[in-house]
Amino acid sequence: MDSLFVKRVRDIVSTHIKDPEFNVNRLADEVGLSYSQLARRLRAEANMNPTRLIRAVRVEYAAGMIRDGHRNMTELGQKVGFSSLTYFSRSFKEHFGVSPLGYAKRYRNRSVTRRVHGVSMEDLQLARPE
Repeated sequence: MDSLFVKRVRDIVSTHIKDPEFNVNRLADEVGLSYSQLARRLRAEANMNPTRLIRAVRVEYAAGMIRDGHRNMTELGQKVGFSSLTYFSRSFKEHFGVSPLGYAKRYRNRSVTRRVHGVSMEDLQLARPE
């Protein structure tokens, strides 16, 4: 579970989610710490550096948009502050282990199965006779 400090930092990043120019120096300014202090505190409380935290918030937001039905990955990358589709895809895959398109396909397949059958895959597995 994130500390109050980490939640506050994530909230600040979220307010700047569309801004590709938002970086660790601006984050440190908004938090009211030097870059070094911010890096030390995030490393201690979240086990990640400020750059990685900003990237994580961006790709997690993108994943939420994919789950909400967003399908244009180039546009999606720009909406979450990535100016390069390649960097967005690489960052997304590093965080989730699958590309944004792969994530969308998995999520779409999972939600279609649940919609069609009306039960979750977990329920189907539990109901399977041995």
